[in-house]
Amino acid sequence: MDVASQIPWDRADLFPLDSLNLSMLEEKDVEQVATLSEDQREVIKLRQSELIKAGALHLDSVFLARHLLDIVPNPWVAHEFGKTVLNRLLTKNPEKVVINNFVFIIEELRKHLAGQKDHLAEEVFRNMVANDKMRFLIIANDLGYKLPKGKKAPSPWLTKSTGAPLDRSLFDYVPSEDFNERERNIAWYLDDQDKLLFWYRNVPKSDYGVQGWQRHRVYADFIFTDANSTGNGFDRVFVVETKGLHLKASEDTEYKKSLFNLCNDLARETTLGELGMKLNAKKVSFYVVSEEEWQQRLNELLITN
Repeated sequence: MDVASQIPWDRADLFPLDSLNLSMLEEKDVEQVATLSEDQREVIKLRQSELIKAGALHLDSVFLARHLLDIVPNPWVAHEFGKTVLNRLLTKNPEKVVINNFVFIIEELRKHLAGQKDHLAEEVFRNMVANDKMRFLIIANDLGYKLPKGKKAPSPWLTKSTGAPLDRSLFDYVPSEDFNERERNIAWYLDDQDKLLFWYRNVPKSDYGVQGWQRHRVYADFIFTDANSTGNGFDRVFVVETKGLHLKASEDTEYKKSLFNLCNDLARETTLGELGMKLNAKKVSFYVVSEEEWQQRLNELLITN
């Protein structure tokens, strides 16, 4: 909310929509009336089918604006966007063509404004951080979030690939259903690492999440820690999100990478002078790793850190 309220919508770029390729085909809106058929083999029977009168669909900037309000919350701004796009398209296309493509235009405008919102929100977010109006702090040992002391774990439970009990999971019992094949392989890998004190399967929508410039929090798949020289504590915390190969270059993956890179830039030990208290903060690192490289990347993290 702090970010969305400051988005400079006057800087939204609508010009790419000027070059929308509109279909020259006339849309045939058909109204159909159906009823249950007396013939059991038919189930339903079409009683009536007729073409809706030509001219029933028309350009309505107010109607268009209503479909933008979940993206652009100010109705006046949304209305102005809709009117501007329609007027520009009308200068390049016959009115009938624009009318026939009205639904398509709404869908394209929604997608474009969603992208503009993310772009402008990121600028607001980064400026707030740079101007010290927003801070990213890792406080003490809990990431600003305390790992749960207990969990309900319905069976079947995850075990090692050999069938033996897990060694380094934060909890003895972890529901097997919480893991897809890739995540299960990563869990097995982590459980075999002598350098780890523990690993934890982070649960989406209920456990640790990072809030960036998009509406929804990012819930990484795993949180794990190294083991310090005593073997009873840790110095480093790793927050790792894994992605399948088909999502490697997706917008969602790129957003998470960008957000995690910013977290790494901002994460640092809190000194005595900043908060007026002595905190022994742990070093926290955030990573997004893809399916084809996860083992190599985790090897690098555990070797170099």
